[in-house]
Amino acid sequence: MKIFFTIKSLHAAAGTERVTIAVANELAKRNYEVGIIIFVKEGTPHFEVNTAVKLIYLHNKADKRASLTRDFSRRKQLKQIYKAEQPDVVIFVGSGRSMLNIPAAKGIPSITWEHFNAKINWHLFHPLSKWLAARFCDRIVTLTNQDAENYRKMYGAGNAVCIPNPITIDTSVQSPLRDKIVLSVGRLTEQKGFDMLLDAWSKVQKRKQG
Repeated sequence: MKIFFTIKSLHAAAGTERVTIAVANELAKRNYEVGIIIFVKEGTPHFEVNTAVKLIYLHNKADKRASLTRDFSRRKQLKQIYKAEQPDVVIFVGSGRSMLNIPAAKGIPSITWEHFNAKINWHLFHPLSKWLAARFCDRIVTLTNQDAENYRKMYGAGNAVCIPNPITIDTSVQSPLRDKIVLSVGRLTEQKGFDMLLDAWSKVQKRKQG
């Protein structure tokens, strides 16, 4: 089976990029033919990519033009790539580019792999992109059961399923729990929910003191 992913970029040291490469690498190890189509080349991939994974960058000369003209160029390139590569399934990393991805992959089984809360929108047409994914993709894959349920309620996505991200760190050694330190790492934005973490921690503290 030949599996292709589409993603905006692979250069960032971020979760979406990390897990995309991790899953692609593992599929390649299992003898699947794997390719990743990258819309924008902003440097080399931050995380190591298996040499068996084929990386294809779109031509970016049109990126300085209006977004509709740029997306038309990208859609045309995607169609040409799919015609040449003949993938068995295409996985769209993120739901924000459905208006570009879905028409380009017409006739190919497709999956939208959502990496953010179903209620988060990155641009004006993002809700429409999610609705299109719910209507025209074979599956919507979310990271939590709650997000799968939100997709069903908000976008009528009967095709939504939950597949949590894989754990890529070594968990073979247990912490001795000698130091009373709790560490949380992430962007300091509302989306990451540090305010909820602080509220939860205050309840833990009260329970310990009680």
